[in-house]
Amino acid sequence: MYVLSGARTPFAKYVGSSRGGVLKAYSSVDLATHAGRYALQQGNVDPKDVDQLIFGMVFQTEEDAVYSPRNCALKLGLKESVPALMVQRNCASGMQAVISGVMEIALGRSDVVLCCGAESMSNIPHIVRGVREGGSFKNFKMLIYC
Repeated sequence: MYVLSGARTPFAKYVGSSRGGVLKAYSSVDLATHAGRYALQQGNVDPKDVDQLIFGMVFQTEEDAVYSPRNCALKLGLKESVPALMVQRNCASGMQAVISGVMEIALGRSDVVLCCGAESMSNIPHIVRGVREGGSFKNFKMLIYC
C-alpha cells in the first residue's frame, strides 16, 4: 500500500468580511478538483484507474455542497460508476478521508482511492438566529463560522 502523491490549495489571506478572501470566487469543489488533478498528475495516476473518491468536508453550506464528492469526481474525469463518499469530522475531515481510503484498500475493496478534503471559508454564510420569530435587531444572534 502506497501514498503516491499529495496536494493542497494554499491558505489565502482573508481581507475582510465585506469582501471575503482572495479565493472566494472558487467553491470548495473547485479547490478540491484543482488539488485532486495535481495529485493525480504527480502520482502518475490515470483518473480512469481510480476505484473510489472519499471527500472530507465540514461546512456543507455551499449551494451544491451535498453533491461535492460527485461533482469533484466528474470534474476530475473519474468514471461515473466510481463511488464518491463524503465524510465529516471537525478539524480532521481530510485526514478521515485518508484513513477511510486506507481501510478500503486494506479490506481489498479498492486498489486506488483518491482522498480529498475541501472547505471554502469565504463561501460559508453568516447565520442570523431569531429572525423567523420577528423582533428588533438587538434580539437577533449572528453566528459567524471561522
